[in-house]
Amino acid sequence: MIAAVLSLGGAAPATATDSAAPLDLAGFEGLADEGHDGAGVVVAIVDTGLDLEHPAFEGRVVDGWDFVDDDDVPQDGNGHGTHVAGTVAAAIDWGTPSGAPAAAIMPVRVLDDNGAGSPELVARGILWAADHGAQVINLSLGDSGALDRVRRSGPIGLALREAAATAVVVVAAGNDGQYEQVFRAGVPGLVVVAVDGFGEAAPFTNIGDDRAVAAPGVEILSTAPSYPTTLFPEGTDGSAVLSGTSMAAPFVAAVAALLVQAGLSPAEIRDAIPATAANPAGDPRLGAGIVNARAALATAPPAAPTLMSSAEEAVDAAVTEPYLFVLIAVLVVFVVVLVVALAVAIRRV
Repeated sequence: MIAAVLSLGGAAPATATDSAAPLDLAGFEGLADEGHDGAGVVVAIVDTGLDLEHPAFEGRVVDGWDFVDDDDVPQDGNGHGTHVAGTVAAAIDWGTPSGAPAAAIMPVRVLDDNGAGSPELVARGILWAADHGAQVINLSLGDSGALDRVRRSGPIGLALREAAATAVVVVAAGNDGQYEQVFRAGVPGLVVVAVDGFGEAAPFTNIGDDRAVAAPGVEILSTAPSYPTTLFPEGTDGSAVLSGTSMAAPFVAAVAALLVQAGLSPAEIRDAIPATAANPAGDPRLGAGIVNARAALATAPPAAPTLMSSAEEAVDAAVTEPYLFVLIAVLVVFVVVLVVALAVAIRRV
């Protein structure tokens, strides 16, 4: 028997306007071209699973787990998890915007095809992801009080505290249009509220406290299963548009992936993202403000020279210096011979 039910609730179909605009609003513009693409980072999508054959993730899906069916095939029968994953890491040439297009996706299915599951399954999914190498964990599950008041002693709170040592956990605030304090004191993580294309709080978004950050969550184009699912009963062409805080959270997860790639620790990332968020109007509904990927990356220290490059420089020096010495010696001998020859010639004259 399920003691409590978690619900996705309210990831609503919508119509996209400018599909690239959300990336620009969240500060991702140009970053992938500069090498900030999440390569080498594993992002767990703890959700309804993933379309495991979707071409947008080809070659970048690592082993996951299905806690609903208790097997290693976390196939998405709802559509929600695939959409969330695309915002994090759809391939750059696929046609839907993503913040970390080279990151790897770890699908962890904890919700069934109707988007329901228990706090215990979610907690197990969080711990499994952290134990199997996820560096960022996205939880777009926060509607209808699903993650409201996550207590330190509850299963999800305990899982978050344990996972925080090695991973950054990002949680959607939910879509009830009211104030929700998702995390109680002592529970680490980043809570995400949704804004529209103008940077205004979405009418459906729950409102976080100053521990929250904001990201685009209205009319988000992303990946979707081509086969029929609960959200998309007719199937899709591989992409679809949804709105919700579920759609906002993966933008923040993508920022976290770029910061992992840049060498920041989970604790540093949890500090850097809200510290660099933009809230010029001081709108309390947005928490710390709208995330800015470029500004967050600016907090990362410059990359240090690798041991390999230092070793190569030492080898180059060791090889070059003897040849330089020989060249100088040859030049000296040549000059001496030339001077002697000139002296002999002058005497004969």
